[in-house]
Amino acid sequence: MKDVFAKRLKSARTLAGLSQVELVKCIGGLVTKNAIAKYERGEMMADGKVLISLANVLNVDCSAFYQARKNTATLITSYNTLRAFAKEQQLKYTATFGYLIAWWKPIPLPG
Repeated sequence: MKDVFAKRLKSARTLAGLSQVELVKCIGGLVTKNAIAKYERGEMMADGKVLISLANVLNVDCSAFYQARKNTATLITSYNTLRAFAKEQQLKYTATFGYLIAWWKPIPLPG
């Protein structure tokens, strides 16, 4: 679990274009740069408060940090970076095919 979290955190941070120091500042100094580095090396896990702050700053769902399959985590992360209008358009598009990509659950088609 630590290895998956480590990979997903580093991926989300680099996708956001933030250094470890910048990430610490963005989460209000809840943890140190050393803690972020340990998370990314899989040596330590973030507690709930830190995890929520990281998810908010990196604009990802907390579940994306724990997705074992990289493409699932990437999809969740990518979806969460879309603006509201783009999300709405994506949902309309994916509903046509019967799947809501953001949550990976089948949705019923009308008729």
